[in-house]
Amino acid sequence: MAQDYHFTPMAAAGAAPLASPAFTGIVGLPAGAVATPGTVVTGDVDTGLCQTAADSLTLVAGGQSMLTVAATEAGLGGALGTEALKARYQAGAVNRVEVTGAVTGANPLIAGRGSDTNVGVTYDAKGAGTHRFTAGGTEVFRVATASTLGAYLEVSAFNTPRVAARGSATDVSLYVATQGAGTHLFDTAGGTQFRTGHVASAVNCLQAFGSVATTAPSLRATGSDTDIDLQLTPKNQGRVRFGTHQATGDVAVTGYIEIRDAGGTLRRLAVVG
Repeated sequence: MAQDYHFTPMAAAGAAPLASPAFTGIVGLPAGAVATPGTVVTGDVDTGLCQTAADSLTLVAGGQSMLTVAATEAGLGGALGTEALKARYQAGAVNRVEVTGAVTGANPLIAGRGSDTNVGVTYDAKGAGTHRFTAGGTEVFRVATASTLGAYLEVSAFNTPRVAARGSATDVSLYVATQGAGTHLFDTAGGTQFRTGHVASAVNCLQAFGSVATTAPSLRATGSDTDIDLQLTPKNQGRVRFGTHQATGDVAVTGYIEIRDAGGTLRRLAVVG
């Protein structure tokens, strides 16, 4: 039919019926604009459909662009380019992101889904942007700018959860730092088992090494100084204990170990047995 269709009764002959009209060809609608949609709800002239560009269709509510569907992308919560959320067309896509709501007491879900057996989800920030995770409005976790060397942190939930350094380089170290004079605390259910202290401008430190079969693990002093002592300092009147041997009587001295006392004086400890 060539005659325009109206949503109010018409007296003109040949007009489509008001209820359940049937069209056999293309129905043309005015493009309109976001402020004045071409197709509106009766009595609400700033809510409806319009076309602001070729190959696109925009849903307008209250004179605001809320959903725009174009040939290669769809934008939600604003016009294309200013939208809050955008979905892009990917030719041949078989995997997707699904967002699911939740009932009382449960959490909404953002998930990777698709025809592949294993589907991951990649979160990407632009430029030097970061990923920030908050709880109750307070930031609890942040992922900073990616490494230019291709290194990254991997967290895995095995029987014993694991945090590991990974990347394209052969050797990737793991750097864990506190802020200011903050310290590292390592706890178990029994309380704090190990703690690091703070020394401003430190250049020397401890380095621990494991060992292969029949050899002993080692704890070493390392740093920029040429000669570095290793200091063990007990608390108050406490003493440093070595090994499991306990003297039971006169035993021949077979050698000695050189150490420095708290004042830096070199001392010799007898080796017996």
